[in-house]
Amino acid sequence: MKQGKKAVKICLACLLFILLTGCQQEKTVQEQQIPVPEEYQLEDPSIPDWKRGTKRNEKKEKKAKPKETFDPMKISKGDLEKNFEEVMKHVTICGKKVSFPLTLKKLGKGFTIKKSSYQAKGNDLRADLYYKGEKIAKLWIINGKRGNIKEKKFGKIGFCKRDSNLQVDICGVNFETPWEYIYELWGEGKDGIYDKDGNDKSSRSIWLTGNMDGCPYWIDIFYR
Repeated sequence: MKQGKKAVKICLACLLFILLTGCQQEKTVQEQQIPVPEEYQLEDPSIPDWKRGTKRNEKKEKKAKPKETFDPMKISKGDLEKNFEEVMKHVTICGKKVSFPLTLKKLGKGFTIKKSSYQAKGNDLRADLYYKGEKIAKLWIINGKRGNIKEKKFGKIGFCKRDSNLQVDICGVNFETPWEYIYELWGEGKDGIYDKDGNDKSSRSIWLTGNMDGCPYWIDIFYR
């Protein structure tokens, strides 16, 4: 009799265990099937842990701003006069970017000068500019006969295409630039003269002359 009661208790205990296990599994399945709305994807303390989903924090990559580059078409198209000083910030001589007013000291290493046999009157000086032993330009040096010549301003620097070691570029214009493109950039100018003040008496100007192979043969920069 006692064994029968014991058996009944065991059966009831097993049945209760099965029922509880089934309920727990059903609850787990329900929790797994609950959809997580998009707005609950963030860490919100008001949402229960069992409802809170996970979402990767997408970090927006900050795109680096492109470096501003000088566009000669934008600055000087058809009217170099108004943009003369801006254009003169983009002059390169033998690979070195230079600024005006120009001096031998600014040109730096590799550049030297020798007095020309043709001398100006007064205190100004005419000289030839050399780069690594090769002549590349003719100079008119303001007040060059007095003081330290390395610090004296070049009133004029003139280049010729025949100097093979020469590399000069003025805002994209050089000895290889066709006249048609120069006209498109700067306009036709007056006899190839582009002046800051719009007349050939200007003390600051760029002179392009010659017509060899449809490109400039001489390039002179006046900056007094």
